[in-house]
Amino acid sequence: MPGEGGFSGDAARVVEDRENNTVLLVVVDVLGHGKEAHKVAVNALDFCEQRARAPLPEIVHGLHHHVRKSVGLVLTLCRIDKEESLLRYISIGDVRMLLPKYEPMECLRQAGVVGYQIPILKERSRSLVDGDMLLICSDGVGDFAENLCDKTLRGGAQSLGRFVMSNFAKDTDDALCLTLEVLP
Repeated sequence: MPGEGGFSGDAARVVEDRENNTVLLVVVDVLGHGKEAHKVAVNALDFCEQRARAPLPEIVHGLHHHVRKSVGLVLTLCRIDKEESLLRYISIGDVRMLLPKYEPMECLRQAGVVGYQIPILKERSRSLVDGDMLLICSDGVGDFAENLCDKTLRGGAQSLGRFVMSNFAKDTDDALCLTLEVLP
């Protein structure tokens, strides 16, 4: 967010586990802005990375207790199993995850704030196919789904991320868009 000295409470991390052929994606949006929110975000990402092999509900419960004395955060936590071409995820709060390409869908989210009050966690899953694209965006990114056209999607994950951020990032909030494309 402008005026925060380059610090953002929205952050992401990608953790590859080559031994298990999985990738963990973590996107957090800490309540608030600036340096303090950034510290909480980095702390949350470090916590998740250290537990990257644990089941997703276990990571979320642990993080909930770990950040309990902070301002709290919302998140999307995903694990992609490359061999099974399967996406497993838990999404709490206002972090949106979309798969816009072949069977456009917005992934389900649960209400709550990690560190304050979380729901009974529901891990969901979806098969992935070559060419699928995944976008995970914080609430600092406005609604863009109906503006995605085939031309935008054909440009690949980086191009899609740049398009979303340059056209839909709000200047009144931290904003983040993590994009991923499933390649053959």
